[in-house]
Amino acid sequence: MTLLNTLFFHPAIKENIPLHGLIVAHGRQTASSIQAVANQLCKTFVFEAIDMPVSTDLSEIIEKVKHYLERQDTSEGLILLVDMGSLTRLYSSIKNELSGDLLVINNLTTAVALDVGMKMVQHVPFKKIAEQANSNYKINARYFEGLTQGKNMIISCMSGVGISNQVREIMAHFIPQDRLSILTMEYKELRDAIARNDRSYFKQTLFILTTSELPSTLDVPNLNIYEILEDKGKAYLWQVLRPFISQRHFDLMLQDFLKNFTIEGVSNRLSFLNPKVIINEVEQVISLYEKYYEIALDGKVKLNLYMHIALMIERLITTKDSRTRDPLNAQSEQEQEFMAVTKEIFHTMEAKYNIRVNGYELSLLYELLKPFINKK
Repeated sequence: MTLLNTLFFHPAIKENIPLHGLIVAHGRQTASSIQAVANQLCKTFVFEAIDMPVSTDLSEIIEKVKHYLERQDTSEGLILLVDMGSLTRLYSSIKNELSGDLLVINNLTTAVALDVGMKMVQHVPFKKIAEQANSNYKINARYFEGLTQGKNMIISCMSGVGISNQVREIMAHFIPQDRLSILTMEYKELRDAIARNDRSYFKQTLFILTTSELPSTLDVPNLNIYEILEDKGKAYLWQVLRPFISQRHFDLMLQDFLKNFTIEGVSNRLSFLNPKVIINEVEQVISLYEKYYEIALDGKVKLNLYMHIALMIERLITTKDSRTRDPLNAQSEQEQEFMAVTKEIFHTMEAKYNIRVNGYELSLLYELLKPFINKK
């Protein structure tokens, strides 16, 4: 009966309050929980809520808010309570959807929501709520996830928070968070912080990992994430992280980076093979080559091999006539040895996928690995 009453009276209650209130917060139930408490104590339906997983991109949040605005008459004004500084940029994306004023309060607590909600119920004018919010709910606008609270490392990718979170998850698996905090930051926020030239903002930041070049005015050491695949970039990152991670864990972390980059790269190019499964199998193949020839391939070479072999397996599966372009005769003892070794290495995969690595594919693999075999 309570549910039916709530649904029945909801439209009428909302119409009595000219202002609209929306709470947007990261977390499964953060916004909903604050909304429930504020609405209950205000004894009416004041706020609606949008819960967002921590990994959600800003673009997804904007679409959710726009969908909410399509159903509302905001001519009297909208009050938006958010939990992170990045969300205050919502206004530039949603302003065309509004027919009235917008107030964004970047200090989401139950107490703030209740205070704002009571003023809305009491029909306090919009401008007065805005003026009081400016003086009553002030926070340090330069504070971001404890950047100045302890040693930290920032990951910021131009292509979105999703990739940054993937990299962070890999690093957090190997680096103790009580020794080095690994933070993600939206790329625009990072550039804005650099542009302010506020040295205190980054005073505890040891390193920044990103996917694009940062301004030369930045004093903090930084590295393009893809440079990790090269020996120089790998050595640079090791010098920064060696106080916080063992060599073994560092190597395992780089291996996870490589697999993650490869999975992202092949996902759109494979038609039916599971990228995660095939990449794990290819990893075993590369490991056997390294063990047999007693070589250590760098990240870029491995990335190339991951991509080539994964696509080769699918190509052989879809090309039923495996005799095409086969055989190609080996021209040297080294190439003959490589052909024989490769047949052994691929034996398990050939049996699993009912394929045969023909002479043409063998010759391509040999061309990829020959420079490193010759160095041995």
